[in-house]
Amino acid sequence: MNISCIIFDLDGTLVDSEGLCNQAFLDLLPELDCSLDEMITRYRGQKLALILADIEKRIGRKLPADFEKHYRARISELFDTELDPMPVVPEESGK
Repeated sequence: MNISCIIFDLDGTLVDSEGLCNQAFLDLLPELDCSLDEMITRYRGQKLALILADIEKRIGRKLPADFEKHYRARISELFDTELDPMPVVPEESGK
């Protein structure tokens, strides 16, 4: 059997980015009056478009047209500084 590629479901398997993605919303939208745990519970596994629509209802206004760009930039910053492997994922040995 020849294997040409392996596809991983990265989030929740190798890393857990759910908290950082929701932290980005809290960082960019201080009017969201809830905890990180509440955000994770509410939005776990949902598509970004549905999350953004729900957030607009919650805050009572449309998000700026460039919000997604700023959101993705904030996620990138958080991933660069805070994204860690899941506890069961071995660290690279350098070999």
